[in-house]
Amino acid sequence: MARNRAIVARFFRFFEFRDSFSIAGLFSFIPMGRRDWNAKVKQELAILPVIESLEPQPSSRQSKSHVLKDWGPEINDLYEKAKHLKAGSNYPLIYGAAFGLAKTSLEFAQAVTSESKDLDALYKSLKKVQRELNKAYTIINREER
Repeated sequence: MARNRAIVARFFRFFEFRDSFSIAGLFSFIPMGRRDWNAKVKQELAILPVIESLEPQPSSRQSKSHVLKDWGPEINDLYEKAKHLKAGSNYPLIYGAAFGLAKTSLEFAQAVTSESKDLDALYKSLKKVQRELNKAYTIINREER
């Protein structure tokens, strides 16, 4: 289908400046006669393949199988490191919100990359991320005042 669109677009490109002018350079216009115009259109139409049907043609190439990388081990390593992030009373409040957002984001990533695709668990995990993000927004808004 995309191939057919490209063919049609190439065909109609020649009717953009039909009848009187063609562009040569950016700003100069050179008159083109009707005979030259018709010859150019016929030349371009000869290049275009004939469309026998509007149905997509089966590809002759073998489709490559895309192997997805298993991100689980990397995400688990990051989560193990992030578990130790804690903001004490000596740190600004935004640290706690940022660390919580990092942990819940990694929990969400773990849920996404896990073998079981439980949508309820994904929604629950995403809600946690949203709550942590709202906490960060609230802290930043309070500091602005």
